Amino acid sequence: MSLGQQHGFALIELMIVVAVIGILAAIALPQYEDYVSRAKITEALTALGPLKMETTLYYTNHGYFPHKGGAGDAALNELGLEKTSIQSRYVEGVNIAYAGPYAAQIGGFVGTAKDSISLIIKLNPTTFPKRYNMKSWQYNQITLVGVAKTGGIYQWYCGPRDAAFGVPSMILPATCRDFSW
Repeated sequence: MSLGQQHGFALIELMIVVAVIGILAAIALPQYEDYVSRAKITEALTALGPLKMETTLYYTNHGYFPHKGGAGDAALNELGLEKTSIQSRYVEGVNIAYAGPYAAQIGGFVGTAKDSISLIIKLNPTTFPKRYNMKSWQYNQITLVGVAKTGGIYQWYCGPRDAAFGVPSMILPATCRDFSW
């Protein structure tokens, strides 16, 4: 009796290949989700470019931030913008808050800042994976803080809304990871 040539793969070989592919997918998928979420947040921050520019110009021209002591829609109106002018499917809302001189100490900047202003971005939680738990308001906000010195905005700082909460640092763009209140 002669043994014929073996054709195809044994069941155990196929099971090993499927297991290896499964392990690789389990490692790669979360990394891919982080990468895609970081790109979404970067797009949301880019959509705020006109608001940052108008805020900087306003401060340069007037010597104070819009609607000093107030916030929200009044400040946007003073800038000549509307909430609808911020176009990104990843941004659910934007709020402007006058932060005052004390915020000049954040982000490692210590100096003689005249003022500061916060642009608080509320991200759209439905566009991010559920594992980030962004449904709660505490976990879906990023803050941009503009610190002013005589002559204009000195620096824009970006980071989570709160050090204890906020968007997970693994999906924040690199420029937003080192700052927290």
